[in-house]
Amino acid sequence: MERRNLKAEGLGEEAVQSRSKIWQATVPVVLGLLHKRSPRHQLRDRCKTCLRPVVGGGVLDKFEESQSGKSREESMPPRPVESVWNYPRPPALQPTTARLRVVWRAPDHSETVVADTTQGYRVLETSHPPTYYFPPSDVNQALLAPSAARRTWCEWKGQALYHDLKPTQASTPLVKAKIWSYPSPTPGFAKIKDYMCFYASSGTDAAKYVDEDEVAAQEGDFYGSWITPEITGGDRGFKGGPGTWGW
Repeated sequence: MERRNLKAEGLGEEAVQSRSKIWQATVPVVLGLLHKRSPRHQLRDRCKTCLRPVVGGGVLDKFEESQSGKSREESMPPRPVESVWNYPRPPALQPTTARLRVVWRAPDHSETVVADTTQGYRVLETSHPPTYYFPPSDVNQALLAPSAARRTWCEWKGQALYHDLKPTQASTPLVKAKIWSYPSPTPGFAKIKDYMCFYASSGTDAAKYVDEDEVAAQEGDFYGSWITPEITGGDRGFKGGPGTWGW
């Protein structure tokens, strides 16, 4: 906008000062309105109810990523260090917004996404790294089949149902009974009814990720916890290996 020469228009000093004050008061208001209605604000205003996180990140996440040049994981602060010896028993159920992924790696080096979510839960129990649970809607159910190979009972969560990783075109399961869920969990774990948990053991030929960190397996082949860099067992380590079953 061009500020006019008010004195040149024959206005008196008092009128000039009056209009100058109006100008000074108006400009910040106009700039504030322009900022408030910037594209980012408009997108957020329009999408308060319709934009929800989807597999791989939400629409708003992608908009902000394109503006900042950073991925969702790069823009998030690092996860704080956690000791498994500070976790409770009985275990605690905790929602997590971390991006959780399971990616099958075939012998020909091709990759298939089995599960991908930002709406998972994790279970925290003394001496164990976390176990992560995926909502069934964020798991590719076409790759799974019910498994008769195993049944287990958890004193905290109830009877576990197991699943095989078996693409529809395969004649036999690629992985047997390395995925589990609780169809009828105890009341304290009702929120993860039918949610699916994946073993981290290397025998599954599938990579697991928390955000961009690839998961390491808990020692032994009974527990399915996921170990990421910020999870520590201190001097004692994690439960699962020889001599730890009584912990």
